[in-house]
Amino acid sequence: MGKLTNPSQLIKGVFLLLILASITIFLAKSDLNAMKKELSSVGYGFIVILFTTCAAYFLATLAWWICLGPAKKKVNLLNLFAVRQIGETVGLFNPTSIIGGDLLKAQLITRYDIPLKEGLNSVAISRITAVLSQLTLFLIAMIWLIFSPLKNEIIRYAGPVIYMICMFLFLL
Repeated sequence: MGKLTNPSQLIKGVFLLLILASITIFLAKSDLNAMKKELSSVGYGFIVILFTTCAAYFLATLAWWICLGPAKKKVNLLNLFAVRQIGETVGLFNPTSIIGGDLLKAQLITRYDIPLKEGLNSVAISRITAVLSQLTLFLIAMIWLIFSPLKNEIIRYAGPVIYMICMFLFLL
């Protein structure tokens, strides 16, 4: 007769209990009536917010899938989406932020016969592409603000913040 549990199963069980305890504490400490009130004030706009958020996450997963190159044939988008969500969630709660989540994503896709090095490369390329696209959108927004008819009002209220962000990016 073999062992009833192995250390890996024990660790998974402990983590599952910790996650369930955290969710229980979160729900117990949350004011669900206030949450319901806020959601009702947003109305059906919440569905739009939820849909656009899901679309953004899916498109980010698609971008990562493309970054996998030939290895993308080994994993489907739905599984990659799940791996990405796990990694992003770890990134939210991990003190190292996205680094821990990105390393976990690279480790998790090794289950689909994708070498760790290839996984790390795809995660890095995907992250760099995301940052470059955010910077591009920021620059487009800045150009739009410069030529906007609302330029004076925008600069009066948000000018110092925009200036600081631009200086930070320039010095970066």
